[in-house]
Amino acid sequence: MKILEGTVEDLVDISHQGLMGVHVPALCISPDEMIPVHYVSPYGGDSEAGMIMIPEIHQKILIVQPDSSEDWYYLGSIYEQRKPSDPGYQPLKKAEKGTFDPLDTLPDKRIYIARSYPQRLVIQDPKNNALILSHRTSPDIMDIKAKLRSSKGKELILDDSKGIEAVTLKNEHGDGLTITGEKNPALARRTTKIENMEGPQYYICRQSSMDFWVYDGKDIGIVNNSTGSNAPSGESPIPEQYGNINIESDKRDIYLTAGDGEQTAEGDGRIMLKCKGRFQVNSEGEGVVQVVKGLNIEVTKGDFHLKVDGDINLDAGGNVNINASNKINMNANAELNAVGTNAVNMDGAMMYLNSGKATGGAAIAAKATDTADCINNHYDTGGE
Repeated sequence: MKILEGTVEDLVDISHQGLMGVHVPALCISPDEMIPVHYVSPYGGDSEAGMIMIPEIHQKILIVQPDSSEDWYYLGSIYEQRKPSDPGYQPLKKAEKGTFDPLDTLPDKRIYIARSYPQRLVIQDPKNNALILSHRTSPDIMDIKAKLRSSKGKELILDDSKGIEAVTLKNEHGDGLTITGEKNPALARRTTKIENMEGPQYYICRQSSMDFWVYDGKDIGIVNNSTGSNAPSGESPIPEQYGNINIESDKRDIYLTAGDGEQTAEGDGRIMLKCKGRFQVNSEGEGVVQVVKGLNIEVTKGDFHLKVDGDINLDAGGNVNINASNKINMNANAELNAVGTNAVNMDGAMMYLNSGKATGGAAIAAKATDTADCINNHYDTGGE
């Protein structure tokens, strides 16, 4: 059996059987001469299965010729080692961390980072597509994972490293999806995290429904803390498109339902609406408020205004009580009627009837909005 050294110079193979043109100095007379070398794989299954990783052009390899054979076969690729006469040479020795830089000829520069012996298995092509199996451990580094990487940097990472324990899918910009395992200090265990570094997120469901459920867990939170630093620039049709939360149903209803709260100290479930600025409700149709146990409206600062184009009807099964710390003014452009089935009681230090002293409702500033049929929002669309 003969073993020789050669260099791959041609990969064109019309037979598609893995033949390589290899220049072997010990056999080739001229620099352009090559001999055919058969590719050999560590695993094969005829045409149904196999591992195919043919070496690249200009790669130094070892070839072998078995006894009683005229054919040459690929044995393995060669990575040149430094010689004692080369600058920067250091002999191999046992150490906790590498004492010299990895060779530039290796496709992976991080094999020797943790220790002076390799702790990563790498399959990588010339376009930087790679499968990396890492088992690096040292007092300073814990890197146990499997990574599949594309030429542009898209990654699928299965990470079992201590303190990470996660599955991560990323694009070349770092946007991605992370699913944590049992022990991740940054996120709760078994968390699913979707992160976009710059672009938007879209969730599209066609011909079906979309549901968000929390079973015996915690809250559902939607928070927008945008300050406008990434708002559209220039002549944007929506100049204030940041910081808003929009919920819209184009054809049907929007329901907000709070549970009965049987397991809470507060009793019934509540719907809390808190606004630090202006609170607005705009309806192009009929507005209805139905309450079972009572309705309380309290304005701690400022006035309370109620204005309608039609009638105002107050119907109480009990009393109607109106109390003012100052005046109560009533004004009717037509008639003012007061009827008591049993009696009409009026009590005052002075009583004036048809004296001209009544100021009526002239002091009442009745208004609801700047324009009653158009409430502005941050999109400047008039409540549409």
